[in-house]
Amino acid sequence: VAKFNTHTFVGMHGATLTVTFGAPYPAEVQVRVHGNIRGDVVIAPGAVEFGKVDEGEVREQRINVSYAGRSDWKIVDVTNDNDFFEVEMEEAPRTMGKVNYNLVVRLKDNVPVGFVKDQLTIITNDQRADSRRIPLYIGGQVVPEISVTPETLVLGNVKAGEPITKKVVVRGKKPFKILDVNCGDNCFSFNTDQESKELHLVEITYRPGDQPGAVKVPVTITTDRPNRTAALTVSAEVIAPAVAPPATQVEVGKQTIAD
Repeated sequence: VAKFNTHTFVGMHGATLTVTFGAPYPAEVQVRVHGNIRGDVVIAPGAVEFGKVDEGEVREQRINVSYAGRSDWKIVDVTNDNDFFEVEMEEAPRTMGKVNYNLVVRLKDNVPVGFVKDQLTIITNDQRADSRRIPLYIGGQVVPEISVTPETLVLGNVKAGEPITKKVVVRGKKPFKILDVNCGDNCFSFNTDQESKELHLVEITYRPGDQPGAVKVPVTITTDRPNRTAALTVSAEVIAPAVAPPATQVEVGKQTIAD
């Protein structure tokens, strides 16, 4: 938990946090934290956090922007370079030198699966250049309607010519059918069922060829849900089969014994 010291500083400030991980996988990650501390403008909440949003769902959040100072202060625009967001703005009646705006930030239903990280810019008529533009950060995660566990199926070391079979779990928010599983590789075969349900087990069989080496193949799962597919990656390391050592012969008297 990082706390911003807003009692001592004003204006744009930031810092770099270093997070260190220990055994068994030592690592170091740097996180940049920055913000604009102002005494005249209050934004509640301070950022747009959509949290987890289902794929295809419309989600919105309301933000209040209040200002105490000049009576003629106003928001002239809210810039948005991301087509996945919509912004509506409404000014509340002004009272006793206070200005209030209500913003509605809407996440559209066509946002691709994955993490959402962006910002809006509130542009005011403030005469100071460093206070005219106020950033409003947006975060969230769009989770797929159809998901696969694991997303990466690691088969490990596989002997050339010896097939191996594993299963993956395919889940959905609603019952669905699996219409096709395809990877464009003749070495893979898939076994599914024809039922409509929320959870499916897909059996994946890999038949490696004789050529050793690393294999990494993307797999696409097509469902009967409109425009809803799932994907995973299958990886393996094909190793050559062990070669038996040649037989040795030992001559004893007039007889030859194969060892």
